[in-house]
Amino acid sequence: LMSLFKYVKNLGDGWKYFNDHLSHNNYSMLLRETRIIGELTAKMHSSLFVKIGNSKFDYESTNLHDIEELRQEYNLTLESAINSCKRALAGRSSKYVKHIETFLESADTMPDAVNDRLEKILLSLYKIRIHGDYHLGQLLKTKNGYKIIDFEGEPMRNIEERTKKTFAMKDVSGMLRSLNYVAGFNLTSNIEKNQKINKWLAESRDAFVSSYKNNIMNLNIIPSRMDDFSYALKFFETVKALYEVKYEIENRPDWA
Repeated sequence: LMSLFKYVKNLGDGWKYFNDHLSHNNYSMLLRETRIIGELTAKMHSSLFVKIGNSKFDYESTNLHDIEELRQEYNLTLESAINSCKRALAGRSSKYVKHIETFLESADTMPDAVNDRLEKILLSLYKIRIHGDYHLGQLLKTKNGYKIIDFEGEPMRNIEERTKKTFAMKDVSGMLRSLNYVAGFNLTSNIEKNQKINKWLAESRDAFVSSYKNNIMNLNIIPSRMDDFSYALKFFETVKALYEVKYEIENRPDWA
């Protein structure tokens, strides 16, 4: 099986673009870029919010079965991350052992995150098809903005999980985690530079979320109240971070 796509003239992917400009301290410019990406993300989700008579793509209401599946996903993702860390402890260099042990200590006290409040918030939302593996590396930087690529979903999930309708906030959390990644990648031993990067990160996260919310319209795929939005977003970022723990442990070599 082979697919052919039109070539898009570009300046590289978003990960490379943000890294290049962070290394040159172009914080204000990248802050504007995160607003552009927030708007683009809203347009993507608006386009995926459809009712065309095709059950594979039509948006759906959330039900209690969806909540139970989400609870199982969270528990399995947490268990999988813990098991990967435990297997890795014996063979990892000292560079990683401290981080792994810290995670295992905190993971033992993590509560059931799918509580009554989260359930009430999510039951009020529609589910849609989403990107599924949304981060800076899935954006091509062009002269006029960005193009979103690679809609195949997270590589460690099966095809059924990748194509099922779910919550748009999963993509939002994916991009926010990517901003955290690119900021962390650029931290150095220079305390002053690190403070600037961390300030940029906080402002960029706010800018992305604000731009996204301002452009998503009233589609009822995200909570309308900011406190509910922030509460649910924290959950989806946690799930994404747990997935990343397993992915990093099993795929990143010690020398990286």
